[in-house]
Amino acid sequence: MTTHPMDPFKIELTPKGSPVTGMDWYMSVNGGVAGGPAHYPLIQVAYNDHATLTFSLPGNSAGISFPANGADAFCAVNIKNPNGCDTADFSATVNNGQLVVVDTNATLADYKYTLTFKGAKKLDPIIKNGGGGTTGVQDFLTSPLGIAVEVAVAVLVLALIIWRVTASRRVTQDTKVD
Repeated sequence: MTTHPMDPFKIELTPKGSPVTGMDWYMSVNGGVAGGPAHYPLIQVAYNDHATLTFSLPGNSAGISFPANGADAFCAVNIKNPNGCDTADFSATVNNGQLVVVDTNATLADYKYTLTFKGAKKLDPIIKNGGGGTTGVQDFLTSPLGIAVEVAVAVLVLALIIWRVTASRRVTQDTKVD
């Protein structure tokens, strides 16, 4: 299995209007054209890829910020299996005013995600996961160190089998009576 480096998505969120009189979010991905409600740019994570999504608020977002706890700021729900926030495929942290979400992409699914803010209404676009990503042990097993450990274990098992077979032959030959 080939894993790809984490695909970075730099997402800028721009509020237009005011929280009091009505506000809409506009979203730009990797410097592209910003789309507003019903036209948010698609975030698509290809099969067997991982992704890091970094959400930022521009300087004109005075009074709006992400909650300090990433889990309070981000929730992704599988559209076909909506059983609450998917914390197995996604993790979120807030660093230096930016929300950083790691998408392991282990599940082939479309996710509706919600961004929660302090001082503004929520935002809820869609992520398309291609699936095939890996998590935890799988990441280790496909890394160079993991492969080296797998080879070492295989060599040790093979050596043990050879030793046992030759030891039983030696015992059989030693106990033969002429």
